[in-house]
Amino acid sequence: MKILKKIGGVCLMIAALLLSLATLATSFKTFFDCIREIKKNTAEGIGYTLGSLLMIVLLILLIRFMFKKCLKLIKGQAQPEDSIDEIGVQ
Repeated sequence: MKILKKIGGVCLMIAALLLSLATLATSFKTFFDCIREIKKNTAEGIGYTLGSLLMIVLLILLIRFMFKKCLKLIKGQAQPEDSIDEIGVQ
């Protein structure tokens, strides 16, 4: 079961990396498109800008969650350690 968690964590890490690269690459284009739409000074421009920026923020939050989850899966559970004082005491 441990190996399946580690494989799942690695797959999730790869997916998060690909999603972060895609978000980074398209966010620059989206930013310049937003500037162009705002200059038109219409309601569509404002809606496009707010929708685009909201989606970028949601993708960043999703990527952050994916990274945290994959690190938790890869790291695994900590093994309980016996204290030196508890050894031999019953």
